[in-house]
Amino acid sequence: MVSALGVTPQQSTAIEPVYRTRLHAARRASAATIGTTEQVAARFRDGAYDDELLDVTSQLVSARREQCERRREMLTLSAAALSPDQREALLRMIQARRIMECGDPSRSRSGRGRDDDHRQ
Repeated sequence: MVSALGVTPQQSTAIEPVYRTRLHAARRASAATIGTTEQVAARFRDGAYDDELLDVTSQLVSARREQCERRREMLTLSAAALSPDQREALLRMIQARRIMECGDPSRSRSGRGRDDDHRQ
């Protein structure tokens, strides 16, 4: 993405702290989503359609929301260091699905407002 957008060394220097300070939280949110998804899948495999499944599903929604917020925050803060032309090119990359923007219904194949795949 850096070469496709023509990010300069100065812009890269400005963007790097965004990732340094927020990447751990983003990874933690992704791990929570994966772990909770596994719990939901296990409940389905066990045939358990009960209050615990409802609770775990609710936790999954919360974990996914947190994951999307962290990804959006990093993308927004990183894009702030780009020129208007670079931001436009980034938007075109998102629209072409070369970069997934979490939770945008116009970006998902199903139109349900979620990432249908995890390309980045």
